Amino acid sequence: MRIAIPSSRSGGLEDTISTVFARAPVFTIVDIENGEIKNVRTIKNEAMNVPSGAGPIVVQMLIKEGVDAVIAPQLSPNAMAALQAAGIKVYTFPPGTPIKEAIERISKGETPQPPEYPQPFQAPPQAPYPPQQSQVPPYYPPAPQPQAYYPPFPIPARPPIPEPPRHKDCIHYKNGKCEFWNLTVHADDPACPFFIPKNAPWRWW
Repeated sequence: MRIAIPSSRSGGLEDTISTVFARAPVFTIVDIENGEIKNVRTIKNEAMNVPSGAGPIVVQMLIKEGVDAVIAPQLSPNAMAALQAAGIKVYTFPPGTPIKEAIERISKGETPQPPEYPQPFQAPPQAPYPPQQSQVPPYYPPAPQPQAYYPPFPIPARPPIPEPPRHKDCIHYKNGKCEFWNLTVHADDPACPFFIPKNAPWRWW
């Protein structure tokens, strides 16, 4: 199994897990076989200083490195969606954890529990206000006046729900393969979050 860890400084087993994922300066790549560390190397994060979209760029970089799992303190929704689409496992460890300690715990099967998030605040039910006695003379509303009759307005038909985009309609799909993720996909399966229609009038690259 090949694991990638965002590192705080220069990387390696003696470094610690970075507080961020996509903006970490380097990534430590560790190969594990039969519970033992076989190889350790570091790669520079090419997306550290990009203006936006660093998460998908980092995930694409890790896919090219053949990474099977990622250790990170937290992930953005875009990065999490990209990792799930690529089939890469995610292990969550607190920032500042030594990389060697996190690798040893994963190799022994001691994966950390997911963090417990606080429940949303719910206001306690309030007792109804007691009825107040009117301090003014009784009010008599005026007699109703005859109203003009208007025929009922026809309700327009509800527009049909659009079909979700498919891989075959994306510019990255070609010959049964997604060129963006370098994965084999089915033409009629729903497209990933980075779907771009083939007839798009612009391209960002």
